[in-house]
Amino acid sequence: MNNTKYIDWLKVLPTDDLRYDECACPECGSLGLKYQYFGLKKIGFGWKLIWCDACKSAVNISRAKIPEGVNCLVDGYEQAEFNAQHSYLRLIS
Repeated sequence: MNNTKYIDWLKVLPTDDLRYDECACPECGSLGLKYQYFGLKKIGFGWKLIWCDACKSAVNISRAKIPEGVNCLVDGYEQAEFNAQHSYLRLIS
């Protein structure tokens, strides 16, 4: 594993969600990243968790604009369930 920092992730992340499949993980180099939006759809902002299934590294982007039509976990129960299912992720700071 590399000793990547949050800023290293931000430098390589695509601006278009459709391109995450083509993006290499800055930590391990594996191709394809996953993401999930969380937050308040009513105001259009929340946060976005981006992770690599191969090395389990992840970053959390705050104040993320939530695009129309994406899956966004708003309910506290849904968010807690997602977090429990992905508790193996290692957040990069």
